[in-house]
This record gives sequence, C-alpha cells and structure tokens, in this order.
Amino acid sequence: MKLSRKRLREIIKEELEVILTDDEAAELFGSAIENSLTEQQPPAAPEEAPAAPKLTPLGKKTITRSQQATGERERAKSIQKGTTMGDVTGKERAIMVDIEKILTAVAEKDDLNLYRGPLQNVLNVIRKKAKV
Repeated sequence: MKLSRKRLREIIKEELEVILTDDEAAELFGSAIENSLTEQQPPAAPEEAPAAPKLTPLGKKTITRSQQATGERERAKSIQKGTTMGDVTGKERAIMVDIEKILTAVAEKDDLNLYRGPLQNVLNVIRKKAKV
C-alpha cells in the first residue's frame, strides 16, 4: 500500500489531535484548528476488521546496550543471508533506515519517551492500514 506524503501527514495530524489536549493541538497546529476541535462530531463506529496482533506498548520494557548490539548483529546476519526482509524493496529499506536515523537523533538530543504516545498511535495506524 502506497501512502502519499500528504496522506501520511493527515494521518499523523489526526492521531496527534486524538491524544493532545485542545490547547496542545492549538499550540502545535495553530489557532485555526481550535474551531475544528470544538465542531468535531462523535467518532464513527470502528470498521470491523480482522484483529491484528497488538503492538507491544513502546517503552514498557528496557534493553541494555549489549542486548541491543547483539540483536543488531543477529539482524544484520539474517538480512545478509536473505532470511529476513527478502521481499523488502530498496526504497522500503531506505525508509526504514531514515526512520531509525530520525529516532536515534531524537533520542540523543531529547527524551524519546516524550513522544511515545504519538509514535504508538502512528504505528498502530500503519499496522491497521497494512493489516499486519
């Protein structure tokens, strides 16, 4: 499934609106959104779809540097052998690397835990759309 940049931004914005207070949303998106927040209709009943396995809540467990390094080495070997991500295209691989770089930069500069809720929501939306 291909998502345009515009549609991905809309999804992220919708999910952020759900988890942010009205004041936080107005601060993040500007005062123009305040009208839409007050005029929102009750949410529609969710579509019946096969239930995907729940994503492990982000930040609920910890991992040591050594465990992370070991996991990364095993993952790299598996990718090199072709037993993992064999059907993933080069563009998809580049997206995955870019996302990892962004998350690493945020974690190094700020506290990634502050963004756990929005990240969880975005991942859940993507999983639901991809039915994984």
